[in-house]
Amino acid sequence: MSSATNRQLDADVRKMQMDLAKLEPRLAKNVTRRGVRAGAGHIRDRARSNVAVRYGILRRHIQARGERSRDRNQMRAVVTIRKGERVVDGRRVNPRLYAHLQEFGTVNMAPRPFLRPAMTDLSGIMNAITSKLVVEVAKEMQKL
Repeated sequence: MSSATNRQLDADVRKMQMDLAKLEPRLAKNVTRRGVRAGAGHIRDRARSNVAVRYGILRRHIQARGERSRDRNQMRAVVTIRKGERVVDGRRVNPRLYAHLQEFGTVNMAPRPFLRPAMTDLSGIMNAITSKLVVEVAKEMQKL
């Protein structure tokens, strides 16, 4: 990213933090949750575009979902492989059973990482989170 883009992003984040502090805690929590989910959605989309496709089952089973944290002050979203089986060529196929083999490889197969490269795009993830937060904070401020 260029330095001008970084400065604009920093200014947006500062303004968003001030506006977020003005919201009541419940609304601030909901807005933050939406932002975190947007970041997880970005990782999910990148992982789906990186995965090797034979039948497309693994691609369809990559999902982003929110999880409750034990600490009430933390927001967490997880990108995972959804449960479920499909029948392909008369065989039941469960993507959870072979996703790690695609990611890390085996003795007989070279690794074809799809999730790790998706998570290394930190600037894209941060842009997704901050842009969603800016939009959601502005929307909630309009309601006040």
